[in-house]
Amino acid sequence: MNRYIFQFSKEEVYDLIISVLFTAIIFLLPVTVFSPVSILIKFITITIIVSSAFVTHELAHKFVGIKNGFFARYKMYMSSTLMSFFISALTFFQIKFVATGAVEIYPTEYSNFEKLWEIAAAGPTTNLLVGWIGVIGLLLTKMSIFYLIAVINFYIGLFNMIPIPPLDGSKVIRDNPMAYVILTIGLFLSLVLAL
Repeated sequence: MNRYIFQFSKEEVYDLIISVLFTAIIFLLPVTVFSPVSILIKFITITIIVSSAFVTHELAHKFVGIKNGFFARYKMYMSSTLMSFFISALTFFQIKFVATGAVEIYPTEYSNFEKLWEIAAAGPTTNLLVGWIGVIGLLLTKMSIFYLIAVINFYIGLFNMIPIPPLDGSKVIRDNPMAYVILTIGLFLSLVLAL
């Protein structure tokens, strides 16, 4: 295993934290309860849910990219982060639009270009797995946070499988149509069953 697979620069950690916080704020708004304790509890809950879906999705891309010989790092794009906030604000936060950044993949002398589809599929596959962990958590505990973890992970995974660039689905369908069909059907059926 590549010994650098779990290394993060300070900038990358900062970008991930800011992306999670911006995304959590977008999902927190509009605030309907004005108790500071209630707002804090809701913010922490949303941050956990966002992390289960967003961070795991992006880190899956990073780790699979590095495993296949690429240099990979998460990069937040401030322009799209602010655009996400303002587009959501235009709908009074009734529609949540989130596009804070992405894992950038750069080739090295060790890169395996035949595995690009695996790098793209890693994020949605992770959402599928984490979503089912949410389902199991819900069945075992009946806690609603697990329901939200399941549904949001299935939704984010399915959304990313839309075969339009730059979404993951466009890369998977191009290089491995069978994997695209299996993963997309799995995410769709999981979302329908979870709802």
